[in-house]
Amino acid sequence: MPRKRLLWQLFAALCVPVFGALVVGGWLTSVEMARLSDEMAFRRLEEVAGGIAAAAGSSPDVDAAIDRARAAAPTLEIDVTPPDDDASPGREPPGRSRLYDAATRRRRRFVVRTVGDGPAAGTRIRVGADADADDRSLLRGQRSLLTWQLSWAALAAALGLFAARRMARPVEEMSQAATRLAGGAETAALPGAETRELADLAAAIGVLHHGPVSAPSGGGHYIAVCGFTADSWIVNDPYGELDLVNGGWANQAPTAGKGQCYSFRNLNPRWLPEGAASGWGWVFS
Repeated sequence: MPRKRLLWQLFAALCVPVFGALVVGGWLTSVEMARLSDEMAFRRLEEVAGGIAAAAGSSPDVDAAIDRARAAAPTLEIDVTPPDDDASPGREPPGRSRLYDAATRRRRRFVVRTVGDGPAAGTRIRVGADADADDRSLLRGQRSLLTWQLSWAALAAALGLFAARRMARPVEEMSQAATRLAGGAETAALPGAETRELADLAAAIGVLHHGPVSAPSGGGHYIAVCGFTADSWIVNDPYGELDLVNGGWANQAPTAGKGQCYSFRNLNPRWLPEGAASGWGWVFS
């Protein structure tokens, strides 16, 4: 059915951009959430490592600073590497690092800070944490985001279907009316004049422009049909105003054929000389 095809074409035209925006926006938001989660986790580690390094630089009792940090955050892994120890994992360069343990399938983050001065100058502080808790929190946030996206997608689909049906209905009504008129009817129920969806539709039809309306003849002449009223086609005739009753043209001034109302009673016999649905036409939109 043409209306069904039009309906789904309109639905796709309305909803595909919305769905695309939701998918792209959701993906970008998810990526940004993961980046921010990672950044916040590293900053927490940096605060702990920086605090221990600062305490060790002003006091010889590094262990006390470490104990206070462990008491505040029991889940942290804290390693201290003396300046002359090259075997400890804390000898890695200062900064951030990530480690994935394939055996346990766990990810960990590490931050290394170096004590700059004082009795413990050169000592490296390595603070690490399991990423599982942060990953679970991130996953909950992403699931919540997905739920909102699906809700918006469902709303967009419902609104798109409603709008597509509303836009397709007058086109169907006009198609049915045109079919009845092409079948020889002289009147037909038309969509409301306020229907903007029909404003850009036009058709070129071939008519026999010579001879009386009771016996039309001629090689054929094409006119542009851009609408209709309850009893007439609204046309633009390039040759002027056609004399529908007698044939030929009643007025061939430069703009005489613009916006003419040609009655169904007198134009249809010239368009459909062999009976219902026998005329030719091209629809443009």
